[in-house]
Amino acid sequence: MTDGTWYLWWIAVHPDQQARGLGTQLMAHVEADIRQRGGRQLFIETSSMPAYEPTRRFYTKLGYEKVAVLPDYYVVGDDMVIFRKRFD
Repeated sequence: MTDGTWYLWWIAVHPDQQARGLGTQLMAHVEADIRQRGGRQLFIETSSMPAYEPTRRFYTKLGYEKVAVLPDYYVVGDDMVIFRKRFD
């Protein structure tokens, strides 16, 4: 019910397979599919917990901008962090 906006809840790569470029390949596939379908932006949500710091760095490395933090979203002390990337 949006015009060209897509939303990715979470994406994961098994810990044994991390640091091999698989996450980057998955995201490249997602972004290419969104662009092909006329998408203009993608929002991604993740957790604010310390264990998710590598995830937040990953999205930033791929050109995503942190656009919102929803305090205590999942549980008290665990905020939802939302990233966005525009496809102009």
